[in-house]
Amino acid sequence: MNLFNRKTLKRHIKADPVPSEHLAALEAWAELISSGRIERLKETALHGQFASKIVEGVLGYHGPAGGADYNVSTEQNILRGSVDLALGRFGGKTPDIVAPFELKGADTRDLDAIMPGRNKSPVQQAWEYAMNARGVKWVLVSNMIELRFYGFGEGTSAYEEFRLDQLTDPEEYARFTLLLSAENLLSGRTADLLKESRREDKDITDSLYQDYKDLRLKLLSAVQKADAAIAPLDAIALAQKILDRVLFIAFAEDTGLLPDNTLENAFVARDPYNPRPVWDNFKGLFRAIDEGNNELKIPRYNGGLFREDAVINGLIIPDDICEGFKTLGGYDFASEVSVTVLGHIFEQSIADVERLQAIARGEEEEPEKTTGTSGRRKRDGVVYTPDYIARFIVAETLGTHLREIFEDTLRAHAKKGADVTDYENIPWRKKSAELEAWQAYRDRLKSLRIVDPACGSGVFLIMAFDFMKAELTRVNDKIKDLLPKAEHFGDLLDYVPDSEILTDNLFGVDVNEESIEITKLSLWIKTARRGKVLDSLSGSIRVGDSLIEDSNFAYLDHAFTWETAFPGVFAEGGFDVVLGNPPYVRMEFLKLLKPYLEKRYEVVSDRADLYCYFYERGLRLLKPGGRLGYISSNTFFKTGSGKPLREYLLKEATIESVVDFGDLQVFEGVTTYPAILTMKRGAAPKGHELRFWKVDALPENNFLATWEAAAGPYPQTALGAGSWELENPALRALRAKIRKGRKTLKPAFPKWRVV
Repeated sequence: MNLFNRKTLKRHIKADPVPSEHLAALEAWAELISSGRIERLKETALHGQFASKIVEGVLGYHGPAGGADYNVSTEQNILRGSVDLALGRFGGKTPDIVAPFELKGADTRDLDAIMPGRNKSPVQQAWEYAMNARGVKWVLVSNMIELRFYGFGEGTSAYEEFRLDQLTDPEEYARFTLLLSAENLLSGRTADLLKESRREDKDITDSLYQDYKDLRLKLLSAVQKADAAIAPLDAIALAQKILDRVLFIAFAEDTGLLPDNTLENAFVARDPYNPRPVWDNFKGLFRAIDEGNNELKIPRYNGGLFREDAVINGLIIPDDICEGFKTLGGYDFASEVSVTVLGHIFEQSIADVERLQAIARGEEEEPEKTTGTSGRRKRDGVVYTPDYIARFIVAETLGTHLREIFEDTLRAHAKKGADVTDYENIPWRKKSAELEAWQAYRDRLKSLRIVDPACGSGVFLIMAFDFMKAELTRVNDKIKDLLPKAEHFGDLLDYVPDSEILTDNLFGVDVNEESIEITKLSLWIKTARRGKVLDSLSGSIRVGDSLIEDSNFAYLDHAFTWETAFPGVFAEGGFDVVLGNPPYVRMEFLKLLKPYLEKRYEVVSDRADLYCYFYERGLRLLKPGGRLGYISSNTFFKTGSGKPLREYLLKEATIESVVDFGDLQVFEGVTTYPAILTMKRGAAPKGHELRFWKVDALPENNFLATWEAAAGPYPQTALGAGSWELENPALRALRAKIRKGRKTLKPAFPKWRVV
């Protein structure tokens, strides 16, 4: 995925001729690559040439020979170890590293592959350096043939890629120097360009969202006019299904899954001898995608999205509304509409659909139909779970869990007492133990079960998919490195089947049927490949009320028994990881559920919000030792209604991290007092300390790195069932001193109702 919006870059790139002095250096480097001589040069010599010819000569950096204040440093020390090359400001008392630069030799073909004798790839190594150098904004890694440029805080899936033998092209040279020159990178212009790029992404998101929303309303009106007998809620579902199909086609025609201009061609196709409504063309297109059509060069995708639907086939959608399909097709899904942008649109779409459903049922729109922790959603524009929040929760739950499993696996294959955190020096029990350890870890990965019990648009499942795919790829690369070449089995170890992750590792449940369909669509768009049938997700992504198992109480008609829905998971003891953004619905709007909740949940109280019950449900879904991570309201920290939840968590969980945002607007345009909690199922061991961070300002750069630097230890025993006064140790001591010998409000005025 590209780091910068292509339209933004295009606006700033001036493809003037490459300056002659730079052209000579770049042509010489391209010749090194094309001749193969680059692979015969010693790595240290090659790195030196790269630093002098490209970094200094083309990009304009200078080392200590250029003056006391220099901006490129070799073998620069960081908190742990040293980095090959660092860009920043040096010569003063404290080095200011803006971008660590990991350099490898040309024999390192794949920057994502595990390095021989190591358990990390060059990209992972570069990011480790970044995590150990304060103030980093960018990450660079190169094998002298390819160079990657990452934004620290944007994740490893988004980057700009440069082929060093193509920099003689004026447009590529212009992009290279625009983003990486000393003048731009160190002055903050590149950072400003990324902000501009994100604004452009937001503008595209809002524009596409508005067209998407308008088309849904038009389709809904058309469905209701076509057949008055269709119930309002069914009409909403039908309109959304047609919309999902059209959006998938718009995405697919721009990304090579379907022929170019598929939507346009379906709209303009006419038979002058047998005139028919345009809608008939689209019904034929849907059928072609479901079954495949060689004449139209359309592969079979199926998966359920395009499965024949007799009700849809019986509808009559007017030509003018079908023309709106072209509007969605007019967006460039290959360059300006990323999967992330679509995820944001899908997340807001959930709120829109729920609002329409509330109107159809004759219920109030606000506030009980607001979902997530985002409170009342804005009516214009898109409000969504920020990527950095989902990425952080996945890293702190799934990432932490996998690290623990990996170390346990290494320990089982190493000699007794070995320090498995020092991988390169592990003494193995036998010659084959290292390979067997990695194979055992891969088997454990394949059996890992991850669930979002209120999956909405699927944002957390998408992040978990990315994490699992990267980890499985890393493991396969290592196994391939350890196996004799004769046992590589062709390209099997180069391929991680998306379908196995989708159907074996990821699970989602949501009470809203349209949410489930949108989650499926999100996952299909994420994993679609030309000619590959879409995976059926009906077994792993399910409609149901995660909290209610008794159909007598499920007034939304979606009682859900977890053990029945996922028998294989619970035969193994439950899920390994639970994550998400549980719904925030105040108890006064859930009076019908109160008798059920009182009998079946320990966290029940008169005024407990719905998210409280999701904490208990989530922990009960886990295996012993499994992990949970939610972003929810922090109101339960101090309220009387939150006391049962506080007691439950202290009894049933080892709380591992708490991030309290206070009144910061994590969700754009709304104040919801959010907090992230991650925890492990099982009572905390004696002396356990969680990590706590009270966020004073949302970090502009890497959230995870800021967390690592800012989070401090906090004893879980200091929480107690009373109000959770999470604060730094000095402030906590001061508060205790003030309270000593004095009554608090509730004991002093027992007749007052303190909620």
